[in-house]
Amino acid sequence: MDRQGTTKIITTTMDKILSQKGKWINTELKLHLLSTCGNKAVKAKRLYDGWAIRRFNTEEDATAAKKKRPKKKRIITGLKTFPSSAKWQELFPSATAVQEPVNPTFKQPRAPTVQAKDAQFVPKKYEFDEVFAIPSFKGKREQYKMDRRLKIKIDAKTKRPKKKSVARTKGCVNEKFK
Repeated sequence: MDRQGTTKIITTTMDKILSQKGKWINTELKLHLLSTCGNKAVKAKRLYDGWAIRRFNTEEDATAAKKKRPKKKRIITGLKTFPSSAKWQELFPSATAVQEPVNPTFKQPRAPTVQAKDAQFVPKKYEFDEVFAIPSFKGKREQYKMDRRLKIKIDAKTKRPKKKSVARTKGCVNEKFK
């Protein structure tokens, strides 16, 4: 509003914005609460598109208004939290609860994470009838070929040590645990 109390409508063109310096464009973007990322052409386009948005008089007013805005909370549920490359599937429990085993030698058995005062409350437990197919590990490593005196064999043509590919025994899944 000007001194007479009338509202001024400030219009601009893309050419006017591009003719300004980058510092002015950044300041105007901040006053309109817009992002200041990108090169000059991207910033000018963003400023031109957001020109009708409320403009603050000072950067302090703009930052104060930005702090007052509530932040959007991202709620992610289900398997969306895992990367797309992960091989995950959702587990669904069986319909009937599993009966807790009865052992007369234990008085109020409880998990170590359950406090003693909560030991009388036993949560229901369910079975999961999923069978996991674990692919067998086929990791290989290079190993030097040795002669009977445990010396490294040398290739006669290339004068380099001979190597053979051997299955890894350490750093892989033990087949007994499947």
